[in-house]
Amino acid sequence: MGTQGGTDRGVDKKVIIEALINDEIQFTKHGFQQMIDRKLVRADLANIGRTCVAFKWQDDKKTYFVAGYDTKGKGAALSCKIEGAVVIITVMKRHLTQKEKAGK
Repeated sequence: MGTQGGTDRGVDKKVIIEALINDEIQFTKHGFQQMIDRKLVRADLANIGRTCVAFKWQDDKKTYFVAGYDTKGKGAALSCKIEGAVVIITVMKRHLTQKEKAGK
């Protein structure tokens, strides 16, 4: 599994993206409830992984932020951590920035 904010973020990105795409994820109660409240489903999280336009370590929160598109082509994002498995902490619908849309 990945390094959880360690020196090899490329490994963490690969682990997280693959876990999202392959639906090999777990949720905190909060993350699961947010997914329901925002009318997103697991396929949307997989699509965020497939279409990832932003991926960054959030040092202040000790989580990863991943943004992409849901299955309807709308901006969506999540935060997660690696704890033996990829654990979804927060799920949100979100307007992507111009920079993110451009893939920069």
